[in-house]
Amino acid sequence: MNKQMWFVYIVAFMGVAGMTAGMPIMPAYVKAMGGQISEVGLVLGLVALVSVLSAPLVGYYGDRLGRRPVLIASMLGFGAWYALFFLARSMSLVYIGAFIGGIFAAGALSVATAYATDLAGPEKTGGAIARLQAAQMVGALLPPLAAGYLAEVNINLPFGALAVIALVTAVFMVFFLRESLPAKELAQGRLSRMSPVEAASQSFRKVFGYLKTPIGPLLIIAFAIAFPTGFFQATLPMLTGKTNIGTGETGLIFSVGTLAVVLVNVFLVERLIKKIGLWGN
Repeated sequence: MNKQMWFVYIVAFMGVAGMTAGMPIMPAYVKAMGGQISEVGLVLGLVALVSVLSAPLVGYYGDRLGRRPVLIASMLGFGAWYALFFLARSMSLVYIGAFIGGIFAAGALSVATAYATDLAGPEKTGGAIARLQAAQMVGALLPPLAAGYLAEVNINLPFGALAVIALVTAVFMVFFLRESLPAKELAQGRLSRMSPVEAASQSFRKVFGYLKTPIGPLLIIAFAIAFPTGFFQATLPMLTGKTNIGTGETGLIFSVGTLAVVLVNVFLVERLIKKIGLWGN
């Protein structure tokens, strides 16, 4: 496996870790910052909303400027996100950090996927994408557990640990990460006359256009599944906060839940697809 790919896996891990590490401790964290419990949803929602809006723009610059500078900028952005959460003593810095995190969270994952595809080539793309998804799963599995117990020492500490990892990784990326786009493609991207706004609007038109295709119902089903999941993830820490369950045990609940999802996908869903197909016929 190409050593460059390890940087991509760390980007995938850190992008997911920022959200998952915060979920089990967010009610206690917001309270410590002097915020209201209703602001938990606002913080998590701000990251998600900005991610959706900025992802096409980050992808646009990944094609125009190259994968390397965008991935390095994304890791620095993650570091700023986590550092602001670590240094925050009021909700103002929390919202600024959430906004910065949202800019890079989804877009960095798309550029990381493009980087992995560039290096792997057509024959090995499937394996590269699978490993990238595995890195995201690790980002969903371990950070909630670690954050829950670190928060019992200091509520800001989990974000400080993530900030150190992100900033140190960014330094290594500056020296060791090479560009994956061939020089010819990179030059063509830089000559493109399409503006960032045009690229973003075209991307959103494509997404809404998919609703009119045969995969439209699948997108609606995916939304229907994700919507209550978001409610659960936001309200579970509030529920445990009203009991004697601490942030460490709440993080454990999140990690066990993620582990269950991984096991079901690996040992049940994958086997069912191989046996009966995607459509059950």
